[in-house]
Amino acid sequence: LTQKELLAKYDFCEIRTDLCKLSSNSLETLLKLNSNVIVTLRENKKSPQSNLNLIKCAIENDAKYIEIDIDSKIKKEALLLITNQLSRQKKKKKKNQLPKIILSYHNYHFTPTTDFLKTKIEECRRCGSDIVKIVTFANSYEDCTRVLKLYNEFSIKAHNDSSKTKLIAFCMGEIGRFSRASSIFLGAPWGYAKADAKSLETAPGQYDYKRFRNLIFPLKKYPIPILHNIEKIGIDGSKSIAQRAILISGFTKNLSGEIANISDCSDNLRALELVKNLIPGKNLLRKGHKWYITDIQDNTKKESNKKYYNVGESGLLARCTLAYCSVNFKDYKIDGCGSILNRDFSESVKIIDNNGGSCSSSDNGSYLPIKLTKGVDSKKIQIVADTTSQDVTGYLIALASKNEGGTIEVVNSVSDNYINLTVNVLKSFGFKINSKVSGKKTIYTLFKNSKIDKTPYHISYNVESDWSSAANILVACAIKSFKNNGKRINLPLQLFAKNNSTNQPDMEIIKVLSLCGVKIETCNSKICTLSANVLKGFKYNATTTPDLIPILVVLASFCNGETKIKGINRLINKESNRVDSILTEMHRAGVNVCVKGDYFIIKGVKGSNKINEFQATSFSSHNDHRIAMAIIIYNQFSHDNKQQKMWIDNIECINKSFPSFLKHLYNK
Repeated sequence: LTQKELLAKYDFCEIRTDLCKLSSNSLETLLKLNSNVIVTLRENKKSPQSNLNLIKCAIENDAKYIEIDIDSKIKKEALLLITNQLSRQKKKKKKNQLPKIILSYHNYHFTPTTDFLKTKIEECRRCGSDIVKIVTFANSYEDCTRVLKLYNEFSIKAHNDSSKTKLIAFCMGEIGRFSRASSIFLGAPWGYAKADAKSLETAPGQYDYKRFRNLIFPLKKYPIPILHNIEKIGIDGSKSIAQRAILISGFTKNLSGEIANISDCSDNLRALELVKNLIPGKNLLRKGHKWYITDIQDNTKKESNKKYYNVGESGLLARCTLAYCSVNFKDYKIDGCGSILNRDFSESVKIIDNNGGSCSSSDNGSYLPIKLTKGVDSKKIQIVADTTSQDVTGYLIALASKNEGGTIEVVNSVSDNYINLTVNVLKSFGFKINSKVSGKKTIYTLFKNSKIDKTPYHISYNVESDWSSAANILVACAIKSFKNNGKRINLPLQLFAKNNSTNQPDMEIIKVLSLCGVKIETCNSKICTLSANVLKGFKYNATTTPDLIPILVVLASFCNGETKIKGINRLINKESNRVDSILTEMHRAGVNVCVKGDYFIIKGVKGSNKINEFQATSFSSHNDHRIAMAIIIYNQFSHDNKQQKMWIDNIECINKSFPSFLKHLYNK
């Protein structure tokens, strides 16, 4: 679009005189089309007088705002000119017709100290700025925290400031992108976006207009109902265990599984579909709550000519399929849909390359689709697992399916508990696996399974209830009890308090609730009742249980005192960047949450934890099932006025892991 077309299309625009290379005459022409603009002057090759002429033109033609960098070489001359011009214009125009002055500080390389930024704010205020703008480049989430905390400092001083100076403060860069939205929730009068997806950024990390608007004002698509009996929501079978059981019985010849309690979540259905399409010698049959995955005895089914497989939005399925195809060399292309297309699979590709295999991708091997071009040496596989354990799970299942034995050497594992879960499920299907730990290295040795060497072997397996899903319900019940003066809540949840088979990592939720002061009673090894007279801040390392973090942030927002949750670096490459998603939605809600190193720091306040005046009525799930459930549960208890209807833009994503939650929510 041309400059004139943009001014006609959008109500409020910024005119960057340095980038547009405008003369005073051309600026006057644009302002006659739309004067509701910010006329911004940056350092450029124009002469000082030319820039001063642009300021004069902006004032005379009723520009709404004029922005000048506080470190500009012509700052003094510009401010003097503005003062003189405004004095003259006051005699001719009403006060609301005079332009407001924005004084700004930009740092395109890093974020200075808090004291330095405060000094810049005070300098802008002393110079008579109506709006102070602070924009820095974020090299870490802590940089964003430092900038966003300026709103708290600024609001305290602005409260006693009769001039009512406003603040715009956010960070540039990919890491700082979320702060553009958070700044509005914290009090900025507006944000900055490029016109559309094809337009060039004027600063790194800009959203396009449509995406930014939808993030600030999510579509009011689904109302968030109040769940009066949230404790009655049934818990589905564990998605993590079900997927492993499906793939083990589906990928392995002569191994048949009768698997009970597989939920209809989308990830499980994708796993079943994958086995059906990828493995020619397997038959899938459903009877009630059981799935039968069996070998076709006549073996007449030929391998499909199809060499393209879609894993949906499941990162585990993608990595397991890549591992299976590389160990049993299949020159297939692995693709996905939705949020998974934004997830980085560079570590999975490195494993293939480092173990003698190769693959290709339209994006240098980092993102789906990925096509296998050469298999790996499966006798000894080496994996660096410092970002995810899913690749290790994939190769354990792949080696088991080949049934020739082998070793996997794992270095710097970040989630031993999920690897152990895979090992336990494999053992339940008759595989023998030994592990040996030496420092930061663990060697897993798989032995040939004689039970399936020549004859079919049948396993009956029951998938346990999912602790990741249960964590949402248990947290909701804890908050509900606390809000009702410690009322005991009966829990008809079929959850074992102590599980001796797979030990799902997210059973840790019981430990966290205890740290908060929640009392949990068991009977017959099952959780029966829960009560919370108090909810107190806690410290918890969630590095090995990152899926708990979204709902733990919600829990912390209702606790008295400060909570520290470690492990947020594990959240970046999920269905969404969950660090961004959590910060954006919690800032929207007014929750006091920030980042320090690898920690979320949440300050819960008794009665109310609002840190802003932004009246949020709609929230964004970021197309992430765990974010969506956390938002819905937060909104059950966050406000006393239940007459205010709340909305969320997407709930279908919850089907990825917890369809029973969705069915109960809307009685579907």
